[in-house]
Amino acid sequence: MPDLAPDRERTVSLTHTEACSLLELGRISEAVAIGRQLRDWGWRSRYPAGRGYGLHIEALAAAAQGRTRRAAELLEAAVALTRGQDPCGMLPWQLAELAAAKATMGAHSVDRLLAEAEHAEDPVRHPRRASRLLAEAYALACLGQVEEARIRLVALADECLANDAPARRIDALTLLARLGVCHDVTGHGWDSPVTAVRVAHIRALVEPDPTELLVVSDGYAQLQHWHLAAELADAAVQASFRRGDTGGQRATARRDELLVECEAGPLPWWSG
Repeated sequence: MPDLAPDRERTVSLTHTEACSLLELGRISEAVAIGRQLRDWGWRSRYPAGRGYGLHIEALAAAAQGRTRRAAELLEAAVALTRGQDPCGMLPWQLAELAAAKATMGAHSVDRLLAEAEHAEDPVRHPRRASRLLAEAYALACLGQVEEARIRLVALADECLANDAPARRIDALTLLARLGVCHDVTGHGWDSPVTAVRVAHIRALVEPDPTELLVVSDGYAQLQHWHLAAELADAAVQASFRRGDTGGQRATARRDELLVECEAGPLPWWSG
């Protein structure tokens, strides 16, 4: 973590980036520790952006773990602070993540948040634009607007390819695969444990095999991505039933065990 120096804008930017990198490497506890340090520093130094960005990191970790209610609470607090002070342009992403968290929990009135997220983005400086667009597509899918989400994800994947952002492209293609459209990722090298599991996820959905789906589920569980692990276990249940074998009982038990760790239940596209 960078020194908490007098250059406050540089401090929050570097610290937020470091914590995001740790999340992308699957090192959730380390990212959370940095987020809390940033939040506490923001409080002590009377710098709201430090608190808002620190809360944002904690929220991203909670969302990754399937602790959606906690993520929404943290994001509400982060957005309130960042609206007043946003030196690095993170508000649009935070708003989109808040909409995604609420939609995951079944809320139907997130249009205002999505509209504000798009309006708030600086057309010249838009850090984490891909992350915002991914969160928006996820929210739309949770609201039942699956075809619109698919269209946006295809465009996002193309944008990431043009901008040489392979990890973000895999993120977009993974959500697209979860919504029933699998793209070829043959030959894609992975940059992190998280990306590796996402690539395996996409490949496992091309021709769903219960055993392989459970392997990917275990991969997510090792990263503490409990809700995604439960989603893959649910996919293994459905694959078992389609094959007419008895493996569905074990997969069902695994799915239900994983959901205990989460604050959200099955999503609209599960078991479909």
